[in-house]
Amino acid sequence: MVDFLVNAGFDIVIPEVQFGGFSVDALLADEWVAFEADGEYWHRNRQENDIARDEYLLKEFNLPVIRLTQVEIGELV
Repeated sequence: MVDFLVNAGFDIVIPEVQFGGFSVDALLADEWVAFEADGEYWHRNRQENDIARDEYLLKEFNLPVIRLTQVEIGELV
């Protein structure tokens, strides 16, 4: 995810940032947006938990989360 975002032209990409009891795959610090890569192996059957987590991050930290699947990332590269 970090390589994808750097290659997309973002300057400050911080990997694995903790917010409360959660971490995000990558944070665009200047834009204050988190990115999550949803792969089949790691994120299978986690959609409800992911939604609740994203809502928490938005409410508590004003941090929107953009989720991309591995397939979507591959299509964008």
